[in-house]
Amino acid sequence: MSNRDYSNGMAAGSALASAAAKRAQNNAGQWQEFSGRLESKLVNEEVERSVTVAYAKALRDALRQVAPSHPLLNTVEAEKFLNNARAKAFAEKGFVYNQATNQVSPRR
Repeated sequence: MSNRDYSNGMAAGSALASAAAKRAQNNAGQWQEFSGRLESKLVNEEVERSVTVAYAKALRDALRQVAPSHPLLNTVEAEKFLNNARAKAFAEKGFVYNQATNQVSPRR
């Protein structure tokens, strides 16, 4: 092998390594952007959940003043309602919710 062959081989290897490093950097940047968007969505969902819980508590307190014997104020009835609503919401998204095990699985 001549020095020229060796130099050409090293240059080709260096070019391949440089291209691979550039692709890796690009991929890492794309994943970082994606991760940032997911994090923003998660924070937004957490805030919306907190707001919804606060609103539900306020509605429950108001219902207690207007109709203290309403079935939704009964813990067992409220749990049934929530489980049915949860099962319906999962079904709308293509999942099955097992109330007994609290497990979610894709609809088949």
